[in-house]
Amino acid sequence: MSSFFALGLVAIDAWVSLKGIKSLVIQTEEKRVPQLMQIAAIELNVTRTSLLLRHAILARTPEELDTTFKEIKEKRQIIDTNLKEFESGVFTDEGRTFVNKFKPVVGAFWVVGEKNIQLISEGKKDEAFDFW
Repeated sequence: MSSFFALGLVAIDAWVSLKGIKSLVIQTEEKRVPQLMQIAAIELNVTRTSLLLRHAILARTPEELDTTFKEIKEKRQIIDTNLKEFESGVFTDEGRTFVNKFKPVVGAFWVVGEKNIQLISEGKKDEAFDFW
């Protein structure tokens, strides 16, 4: 009889544990994976923007330069949107701390990027190359 009781307790404990694991899996699927996708998209688009800035330095025609600047503007909008979506989905104190550290880094990237755009627009491509 006592082994039957012990087996029952083990079964109940396992059921409660599995319920907690199920909750963790759902949280990972619904919250963590989308956040990882958003942060990966931000990283990818920052890299693409950096490459576009280099491309702008090497642009051979005004049309090519204008097209590159438009693409940079589009990437900035995508990065800003992804960052807002990421921030709105944060659900832990650690996540909020990360956002508070990460946003200034993205802001600093744009300060440098805007200065580079200004130099390129002024025809100072050598200075822009050295500045970056």
